[in-house]
Amino acid sequence: MIIITVDGLNWKYAKEYYNNIFKEQSMRMIKCNVRMFTNKPLFDGGPTAGPTAVGLACMWSGEKIKNFDKNILMAKYDEDNKPYKYIKKDGTPMDMVWNHFDNGKFYIKHQGPNWMDNHKEMFLHYSDIKAKRCPSDELCIFNEAVKKDYDLFWIHSAIIKGGVFMTGCYEQGRIPTLMQYDEIRKDKVFKREVYIFSIRRYVEVIKWLQEMCPNETFIISADHGTMTDIPFTPNQVDEIPIIINKKMDLSPYNYQWDFKQFILDAKEKFNE
Repeated sequence: MIIITVDGLNWKYAKEYYNNIFKEQSMRMIKCNVRMFTNKPLFDGGPTAGPTAVGLACMWSGEKIKNFDKNILMAKYDEDNKPYKYIKKDGTPMDMVWNHFDNGKFYIKHQGPNWMDNHKEMFLHYSDIKAKRCPSDELCIFNEAVKKDYDLFWIHSAIIKGGVFMTGCYEQGRIPTLMQYDEIRKDKVFKREVYIFSIRRYVEVIKWLQEMCPNETFIISADHGTMTDIPFTPNQVDEIPIIINKKMDLSPYNYQWDFKQFILDAKEKFNE
């Protein structure tokens, strides 16, 4: 099983550009509430939570975000270089989806050696999940996919940020020939153009992966949506897609915290 969460892919553009990405597929919109926990400081002026960390933890655990421990809700990517503890606010461990697979593998843009900082290992936040961590260069996903050494390969792609595969640790792996994302985000009209270009390009990337792994179950979703249209409306962040390259009844899954059960149901149904 290969799961691809495209950072910031909202339902509106998924429906427009991903509605026939596979020859056979099922597709549904679900709701997330990541925005409620990441758009303002939490806990007496503490730092704003990282939306990716919160969204992925919700998908992996099947827990509602309001039940999360503070260490996830106060996570900042550029501060403590230490693993998240996937526990609920009462201190009990979360039952992560990774516990239901024997050979998990995970790629995310935020981890690995930073070439711009003497190859210092950065963003160790996900190092405690039960999965092999892949190199931080996004181009590695093709090599890792064809190894077939996994029963769950979760890819969290950053291509939507700048239309290119991310090299090194996200924005810290500065690519000299490209405009950096902190510049793109200042120009909202240009940001929208980059966003649409990126999600359209990623259609082809996913098709390449399916050609390389034709017998795999592919699932596409997102950690949260992105506000790109003007005027901005909350549904641009709150509505995200579920897509699977199989015929499957998706009506039982309505919220981001249902995603874990969706994975487990797909695993059983298609004998993954």
